[in-house]
Amino acid sequence: MSKKKFNKPDNKAIKGAEKKETVNSKNEEVAKSATKYWEKKYEKEKPELIFGKSQFMVMIVGIALLLIGFFLMSGGALPDDKWDTEVIYSFTRITLAPFIVLVGLATIGFAIFFKGNTVTESKIEVEVEKQ
Repeated sequence: MSKKKFNKPDNKAIKGAEKKETVNSKNEEVAKSATKYWEKKYEKEKPELIFGKSQFMVMIVGIALLLIGFFLMSGGALPDDKWDTEVIYSFTRITLAPFIVLVGLATIGFAIFFKGNTVTESKIEVEVEKQ
């Protein structure tokens, strides 16, 4: 009778598989820690707008005043295509419209430099801790 030879399991193959498993688990751990790091970093660094809602509203009012002033300055068409100095040099075109434009520019400047009541998260946290 012939003896059957059984192949012994190769210890090198077993160790190689174990190494692959440990490398995969280490890679997974590194990937998890990296995702946690970036999630925390982006949670903390939320961008804040320079201007608040009230400042944007004041800017919109200033832009509306500018547009009204330019519209008043343009006037309208001359009747019968004749040069009429009373229409061209009227109070509305010469005095009122430039004044409204200047008021609009001042309003926009005020909106830019005006610091509104902006409430940040840190102020809220301090107020909650006091209570």
